[in-house]
Amino acid sequence: MTGRSVNRDAACGLDKRKVCVFLILVAIGLLCLCIMVYALFYARPRGNPTIKNGGQHSSLRLDPRASVHS
Repeated sequence: MTGRSVNRDAACGLDKRKVCVFLILVAIGLLCLCIMVYALFYARPRGNPTIKNGGQHSSLRLDPRASVHS
């Protein structure tokens, strides 16, 4: 290789370290997207039995006998 070709690659931005870092960041981004899609559409709730059974989702318990009078 001549010095001229090395300088031409550096001028174009073809640094192997930059390419490797870019590919690693793209892979991490795709992995995060896959995890988010799985969590949004395919994961089932495990911890809260109320949510698991399809019950009331609010932690606010309203007394049916209480009503607001204006």
